[in-house]
Amino acid sequence: MEKIRVNLKISEDKSYDILIGEDLLRRIPWEIKESGLAYKFAIVTDSTVEGLYGNALLEEFERAGLDTHIIAFPAGEKQKSRETKARIEDHMLENKFGRDSAVVALGGGGGRYSGIRRSHIHARHPVHPGPDHARRMRRQLDRREDRRRHPAR
Repeated sequence: MEKIRVNLKISEDKSYDILIGEDLLRRIPWEIKESGLAYKFAIVTDSTVEGLYGNALLEEFERAGLDTHIIAFPAGEKQKSRETKARIEDHMLENKFGRDSAVVALGGGGGRYSGIRRSHIHARHPVHPGPDHARRMRRQLDRREDRRRHPAR
């Protein structure tokens, strides 16, 4: 028997940009729109953060002309459950979220559900307005640019 070794070393630059400035919640939807990241968005947050920032962010997404829903669940650790996940999924399914959709996890535990959405609803891109958001967006844009430069033959 012959043995062949397949080396699959993956090296990934984990650097990312951090956005610092004023009016970031106002500017993020416009940057996302310009990137073409997705065409439909679900802002997932808890009820406390919804009152503080969620509605303002929703208004900016709508002002940017982006089809956006806000999905809020009650604040508190007890609400971070399978039942809450199911309610979020049900809302997304009822509103026809798909591969051209993204999840915006807005503080208060919403981030816990963004990766789940991608696997269960088939949304292409979870979006997190925060440090990881910039890194993910940059990686996605780099992939798109690579595909443009080297189209499949």
